[in-house]
Amino acid sequence: ELHMKHAELKKEAIKKLASVSEAPNHPNIQSIAEVARLANAATTDQVVPSSFREAKASPEAHQWDSAMAEENTMHQRRGTWKLVHAPEGVPILRCHWTYTLKFGQLGLLTRYKARLVIGGNEQIPGRDFDNTYTPTASMDSLCTIMHLSAARGWVCTQDDVTGAFLHSDID
Repeated sequence: ELHMKHAELKKEAIKKLASVSEAPNHPNIQSIAEVARLANAATTDQVVPSSFREAKASPEAHQWDSAMAEENTMHQRRGTWKLVHAPEGVPILRCHWTYTLKFGQLGLLTRYKARLVIGGNEQIPGRDFDNTYTPTASMDSLCTIMHLSAARGWVCTQDDVTGAFLHSDID
């Protein structure tokens, strides 16, 4: 089943790459890194699992285990959760693992990434959370940084903050 899924992904990547070669300004392709990622998907046997069971059964199980351990360590180090007894009559929210492969600017695999996520669609405001906040950079801030970079000859590169969402305090 996993290999059939991967074969479908390969076909999709090849089709997308073919459309890019015909129209270089393809609307679904954002960068050279995206093209490299698609080329990698079309030519390798790396499969991104869609479940814990698939991750444990994959040839890269060791790498996925390391990625999950890294995620658990981040949660523990930053104190983002604590083990408590569930209140009477309140259902426990389920969680699951999501997986992705991270590629560098040249499209080479740089890391296996696993994230433990809660079933947010099961949360009830007031019971499971009081408010939400997602810090994001505004377009004005991004344009200002890009302008300064161009004006001063700074080199712009991509970056990934590991576990950025884990940096906030729990009330």
